[in-house]
Parts: sequence; C-alpha cells; structure tokens
Amino acid sequence: MKIIHTADLHLASPFSYLPKEKRKIKNVYLSQNFENLIKYAKKNNINHIILSGDIFDSNRPSLNIKSFFYNQIEAHPSITFYYLKGNHDIEASLNVELNNLKTFKEIWTTYEIDNVTITGIEINGDIEDYIYKSLTLNANKFNIVMMHGQIINSASSNKKLISLPKLKDKNIDYLALGHIHKYSEMALDEKGIAIYPGCLEGRGFDELGPKGFVVIDTETKKYNFHQLTNREVIEQEINLSDTTSEVAALKKIENEINLIDKDNIFRLILKGDINYNYDNLEERLHSLYSNKFFYFETKIFLHEKIDIENLKKGVSLKSEFFKIVDEDKNTSKEDKEEIYNLAMNLFNGEEIN
Repeated sequence: MKIIHTADLHLASPFSYLPKEKRKIKNVYLSQNFENLIKYAKKNNINHIILSGDIFDSNRPSLNIKSFFYNQIEAHPSITFYYLKGNHDIEASLNVELNNLKTFKEIWTTYEIDNVTITGIEINGDIEDYIYKSLTLNANKFNIVMMHGQIINSASSNKKLISLPKLKDKNIDYLALGHIHKYSEMALDEKGIAIYPGCLEGRGFDELGPKGFVVIDTETKKYNFHQLTNREVIEQEINLSDTTSEVAALKKIENEINLIDKDNIFRLILKGDINYNYDNLEERLHSLYSNKFFYFETKIFLHEKIDIENLKKGVSLKSEFFKIVDEDKNTSKEDKEEIYNLAMNLFNGEEIN
C-alpha cells in the first residue's frame, strides 16, 4: 500500500513582505498545490493522504478557504484524508462531516486499513508523559503515528517538544510529523523512522529550496520525497571582490543568476571588498531583475577595499589608527580585517550596528 504524507500547507498565508497583488497569486499557488497533490495521488492510484497539521495558516480560516479544502476532499471520495490539526489551526472549527475525512482528538485515535494503522493525537498545550505512555500499538501491524510539533532527540523535560526517545520501542514504523517546513528524517529506533515532509511550497526566505511530500510504501518500507513544484525560494550569495567596476559586477551577477527560474522568489546577497563606487548598484539591479523574478530583493554587504600600506603613510588620525592596528602583534589577521572595515565605516560616517 502507498500513502502520501504531507503537512504545513498553510492555506491563506499573509505573505506580508510581498506586494498586494502578488500575495493573492501566491495564495492561489498554495491552493493549487493541494489540488496537484490530489491529482498525483489519483494518477498513481494512491488512496490515502495523511495531513500532519497546519493545513490552514490561521485558527480562524475564512469560509472560502475552508470550503475550498472540504470541497476538494468531497470531490474525491476514492481518497481517504487523515487530517490532524497543528499549532496554527488547532482551534479551527470543523463544520462538515465527510465519509472520506478522518480527524483526530487530544487523545490517541486510530484508523485501520488492512494491515496498516494510522494513529494520531492533536497537541493543544503541554506534551505530558501520559501521552507517550498511553500509546499502544500492535507489533504485527505497519504502524503510522501522526504528530505535529518540534522534536528533540533526548528525553527532555521540555513539555513543548516531542521527545523521540520517549517514542522508541513503541512499534512505530513511520512517525509522520508536521511543523518543520524543510524535509528531514531521523531514525526513531531499529524499526522506525521519523520524517518531516516539509511544506508544499516555500513562502519566505526561511523556507528555502525544493518542497514537496513523501510517498510511504508500507510493503517495501521505502519512503520517497517528491518535489511538487519547480517554484522555489532561493537565496544566492555572490562575492564581488574580483570585480573592478560596476559594469564588471553586473556582468558577473548576470552570469551567475541567469539560469534561475523566473517564477522563483529570489534574494541576491552581495559581499566582498571592492575599490569602486557602488552607490547606484542596488538601484540598477532592481531595474534589471525586479520583473524577471516573481519577487526580487537584494542584501548588500560590500566594503571598500582598504590599502593599509597607503593609509599608514599619512599624518591624519585615520593613518595613525591603522598604523597602530597593523603593528599590533596580538591581533589576528582576520580580526584586523574586521577592525579595518568597521573603522572605515566610522570614518565614512556610516552607522555601526
């Protein structure tokens, strides 16, 4: 049997950093991702989808977004959906009953499909020890356990975290987690594995890289990540220390980013020590690339290349300062470079954070 594991759809996200018209487009994409996930399931004859929390971004989702979610489920009666609420939607009310929608409570709830069990618990507050102790599973079954939250690989007393050691030797084959928006996996014990599928699409610069879902094969016990969309949030750093002019800098940037897909959200980070004026560089970059990508922004951390030997030859306070730092044998080369850069910013009247 094959089962899809997804989580953290965050339908109706605010996207507050985006222009207003693009916020709407991104939310259309989030909804389309759920539709495309279902299309993948139907195309591959997968009849079970588990949703490990934060399907909605808010505890009070609008009627429109709730209707969209439930309509998708109702429109595909051959697929059974297992919806466990997360911290974002734990209070979201369910005002519909569908035969193919299975939900969970704040106690362990189990559904059986032939030799497979899907067991889950919704966490609304502290994770007390009785939660771990009350989990009982049949060793002869393939056991999937659904939880939403941050895991810790120690027997922590922190009741806000899911302790993996406390779930060991519980006959769990697959711990279907939600909450972390990047795919990750960790061995649970000799039998089981814990997996975060990540979100279906990155929404901001804390959600970089490919996003998708996991297909669980209960017979082969193989768990494969599938990227759902080519749209990504990308952050790329380019060092301009080897460029000698703004024209050369723009050419290097063009060569390094020209293959990045236009549908991506893209942040360009520029670093390096240069000896030319770059006051107009940021404005020039935005004129070139703001319309090339879905969203484009820059972070510029360029410094004026410092000629220490030339600075030491002067008779100014600046020259005397650099001479003292350069001759200090107790300061490392790396620390001196940092001091030089901070000092140049101060001498140039820039604020130091």
